[in-house]
Amino acid sequence: MELILDGLKSVLELYAGSLPAPIIGLILIIGSLRVILKPLFALAYAIASVTPDKKDDEAVKKIEEHKITKAIYFALDYIASVKLPPKK
Repeated sequence: MELILDGLKSVLELYAGSLPAPIIGLILIIGSLRVILKPLFALAYAIASVTPDKKDDEAVKKIEEHKITKAIYFALDYIASVKLPPKK
């Protein structure tokens, strides 16, 4: 495991050294948002689905369908996702 982490560290240092600071900051912000939002919404869905009250289900759905939430998810998905060519 330590060998893998050392290899990953050297690759990150190589790429981070060749990128301008604003791009590194943008990558860190995008990565942080993905790391925070995914588990947060998964937890909210899990809690809402196990409670008998339907108001919390509606609240989670309302937050998810809000324009700002959709815009954040779209931007994260568009900017930070790996785009693979379609299979032939």
